[in-house]
Amino acid sequence: VYNTFEQTEESSIVSHEVVDAKWNEILENLYDEQAKIFASECIKNSIIAPDEVGYEIDEDGIIIGECEMLWKNSKMVYLTQSQLEESEKAFIDNGYIIIKTIDDAVKNIGGK
Repeated sequence: VYNTFEQTEESSIVSHEVVDAKWNEILENLYDEQAKIFASECIKNSIIAPDEVGYEIDEDGIIIGECEMLWKNSKMVYLTQSQLEESEKAFIDNGYIIIKTIDDAVKNIGGK
């Protein structure tokens, strides 16, 4: 199944073919503009869709960090700028790798 996304004045997502149908759902649930751009780059580079959007990490029932996108099996997360400031340490301390660039994603998750 292939879908395209068109660039609008409200969005920076460029036209492309979706390589993983799950990306449709992911894109619908992203609100941060930089996260949308990053997701678009992931799609262009054939990176598999993350398992979750808006994942929260907790310790003893208390939320200690939140990420925009989570690749559960590889323990990779993408954080928005505000999440980097607030949650980066919590994710690193819990064994997650922070994906900051598309090159990081290609190297650690796979793609082209």
